[in-house]
Amino acid sequence: MSGLDGKLHFVIYANSITASDSMAGGYRILIECLRHWLNWGHTAELLTSQQGQRLVQRYLQSPNLTVQLVGPTGPPNDPALKSLWWAGVLNLLRTLKGVINSFFAPSCESRTVIYSPTPFWTDVLPAWIRHLRSPDTVWLVAFSMFAPPIIGNWLRGTDSKARSIEWRAAALKINEIGIYGLVKRWADLIYVNNQQDQERIWVDGVPVEKTLVIGGGIDVELSDAVQPESCIENEAVFIGRFHPQKGVLELIDIWQKVCQTLPPARLVMIGNGPLESAVAQKIKRLGLEKNIRLAGFQDGVDKIRIFRRSRIVLHPSLYDSGGMAAAEAMVCGLPGVSYDLPALKIYYPHGMLKAKDEAEFVQHVLHLLTDPPFYQATGHEAEVWARTWDWRDVSQKLLEKCYLSVDQADLKNHSRKHNESN
Repeated sequence: MSGLDGKLHFVIYANSITASDSMAGGYRILIECLRHWLNWGHTAELLTSQQGQRLVQRYLQSPNLTVQLVGPTGPPNDPALKSLWWAGVLNLLRTLKGVINSFFAPSCESRTVIYSPTPFWTDVLPAWIRHLRSPDTVWLVAFSMFAPPIIGNWLRGTDSKARSIEWRAAALKINEIGIYGLVKRWADLIYVNNQQDQERIWVDGVPVEKTLVIGGGIDVELSDAVQPESCIENEAVFIGRFHPQKGVLELIDIWQKVCQTLPPARLVMIGNGPLESAVAQKIKRLGLEKNIRLAGFQDGVDKIRIFRRSRIVLHPSLYDSGGMAAAEAMVCGLPGVSYDLPALKIYYPHGMLKAKDEAEFVQHVLHLLTDPPFYQATGHEAEVWARTWDWRDVSQKLLEKCYLSVDQADLKNHSRKHNESN
């Protein structure tokens, strides 16, 4: 980290983590960046739930990291993972406990970055209060995704044809209404997942110098360490949360149509979430038990081995700001298929075929599986592009931006103290 003077201290409010065996994108960015920052000699204090403690300590063990519990204790995975109503109650309790912690915690010294890794009240409100009590600090907020429309768009993800309110989208919108104005006004640094969202917050009045795009990253070294398999077990792999946003129930319909042309075709689905039971039930109802395998949450070498035994990666999100999970498979040479969402045009410009509708999605899958030259060319394109996503580069990019913000805060605070002394 030559050229960067001194070390930073990070105070991280990650009290929104509800599962120790799941990994949303914001938490992945937090863990991977923090891993490098700690290795580079920076220090961090993590304020999180019991589930967050289990999740982070599975990946990070460093004398430079301290962990403090500020949320209600409970089982390894809270019911909030599957119940929207319980999630609301739990997050309210966690927010209140985080706020109390912020009021009684000692003020932070200069060259401290207070970091909210999600745009939820549990992570934002306590961090904002701590920032107000410590005016010499910098407040970093991850604004990972704007809320989707409340009616429609996600409705297919509930496997329902009714055009009624999608309550998870409504909950995100309610959260965003309060959070967005607060973050725009008080955050010193905001990162988003794609250029489209960055341009939106510019239009909404956030200065350009206070924003950056952090799309995600890949552990390229780990992927390279797992050698390609001689035997391919799966025609396709999906990795992501089992959530209406991710199109997991629609994916089963897609795969049923693929199997009408390629009866032995196998799909493995990696992940967990609120639609786990619905996914399993639909697979059974359609008689696809031999064609679709549910692998649960996987990470590290085990996850890479599944990629190495698969041919393509499917990313059927119905609404998304990006999503780095598919890129982890693409770096192993797997071409992908997604819907033609605005954010994905930017996020996945190479190696990912885009579909306008379900029928075209199926056509793209069949094209890749039945045209070897096209498959090889698209897979090579995917791998070359995905290798530009290295976590070390992502971590350094965000750290350098933090340094710039800290230096600006130091100058501002020095000027303020000078004026007060006169």
